[in-house]
Amino acid sequence: MNFTSDRAFLDTNILIYAFDQADRVKQKTAAALVEHAFAHDYWISTQVLHEFYWNVTRKISTPLDPATAKTRVLRFAHLHHVDNLVEDIGPALTLKDSRNMNFWDALIIHAATRLSCRVVYSEDLKDGEEFDRTTVVNPFTSCAGA
Repeated sequence: MNFTSDRAFLDTNILIYAFDQADRVKQKTAAALVEHAFAHDYWISTQVLHEFYWNVTRKISTPLDPATAKTRVLRFAHLHHVDNLVEDIGPALTLKDSRNMNFWDALIIHAATRLSCRVVYSEDLKDGEEFDRTTVVNPFTSCAGA
């Protein structure tokens, strides 16, 4: 898959799949996308870092030990990152209600649109859905059946 060189935002599931051995095809795609992110204008939020740590130490097929997960979080912190602010809650709740989505996904979309990201890479959100000038892209859709 070709990844955008434009400003983009990574959802938590992309980072998680890069370390989840349960699906090697998704792991390979996610790892390539994460490496691509370090060379381009890609963003994550503090929310994504929190969710990543929680999930990779508890919910993936072979959880990472806390020290390894901490090392990964600190590496991901070298990507462009944005803090979720109190001022983000209202717009995210409005987005949640208007698009019938969960609050956590709305926070990610709000952060990405606030940063003028052209793409949000996510498996959880609807592939191709647009929010202002931000489009959701599921990097695993080309992996189906692979």
